[in-house]
Amino acid sequence: MKTNNNIMLSIIIPVYNSFIYIERCLNSLATQLTENCEVIIVDDGSKDNSRIIYNKYSKKFKQITTFYKINGGVSSARNFGLTKAKGKYITFVDSDDYVSNNFIEKIFEEIKSDSDLIFFQYNSDDVNTILNNNNNNNSILPEISISQIIKSVFTAKEPIKNFKYNFRAVWSKVIKREIIYSNNITFPENISYGEDMIFMLKVYSNVKSKKINANILYHNFFLHEMSATNKYKPDMIITLKNQEESLLEWIKNYKYSEYESYHALYRLNDIILIIKYDFFHKNNTEKDYEKKVRFKNFINSSNYKNYYQIAKNSHLLQYYKKNKLLFIFMAINNYYFLIKVLSKIRY
Repeated sequence: MKTNNNIMLSIIIPVYNSFIYIERCLNSLATQLTENCEVIIVDDGSKDNSRIIYNKYSKKFKQITTFYKINGGVSSARNFGLTKAKGKYITFVDSDDYVSNNFIEKIFEEIKSDSDLIFFQYNSDDVNTILNNNNNNNSILPEISISQIIKSVFTAKEPIKNFKYNFRAVWSKVIKREIIYSNNITFPENISYGEDMIFMLKVYSNVKSKKINANILYHNFFLHEMSATNKYKPDMIITLKNQEESLLEWIKNYKYSEYESYHALYRLNDIILIIKYDFFHKNNTEKDYEKKVRFKNFINSSNYKNYYQIAKNSHLLQYYKKNKLLFIFMAINNYYFLIKVLSKIRY
């Protein structure tokens, strides 16, 4: 799809059953819309009354357009949004998040530089947070390389002290549209966890210029009960295997052998995820002996002992807190009973 010369920024919002939060999201954007930006809402088969909110804003603001599709997941919705985007730059906003009231203004200031990628800071907010936009920050940021950014993606550690940048997530950044389309970068639709990470790693592999803005322009809200981060995920093992394949393919395609140890470190977090969101989630109704057999099969049929040794030999285990390392150590040594007891206390 060709860009529209009049549209500089496309804002893509995937939505699924977000009636409670979507108005806050759209309201934070609507008051600052200009002629040369567009908001693309992709309803991914919502079953609630979200459409009432979309219609109200679409009628009032010509820059806001809503598309409806059969439910396919957030990656499918974002990919659909990419096919409709016309702007020179693209940014993503989640439906339960919101932006600062100078979000578009600051983005337009930055894209004058014609950089391939622009980062800005975010806040993690909860349900009681009041929209606060007094975030002008004139601090001088240190230089950071793409290699440092990629390593921080795997370690989940901020490489810039005293600043909040999420280098894994697709939100809180602006990407030149040409980078995405010319390199056929899309979200993996067979993965329901870490799809942002894979998308952004491919972006990082293709950018030639970047800018880091010190302003807090994005407000991430994920601690509500219905959030995807809190749900039982019985297909988590399949998702993690698909994610592993995608990341290994990325390493192979770009000949990134220097990141293999960082990938090994990242893979160890699979163990924490399956403990929290699968085996010992409150909604898992499996019999205990079934879980024990399945857990043992998962650990033994995977490469986690090898990943642990690679991370240890590369002196990367320091990136995990001691309590997580304890769970990982117990899992690769099949201490199921101890994990069961401690997970009840922890989760």
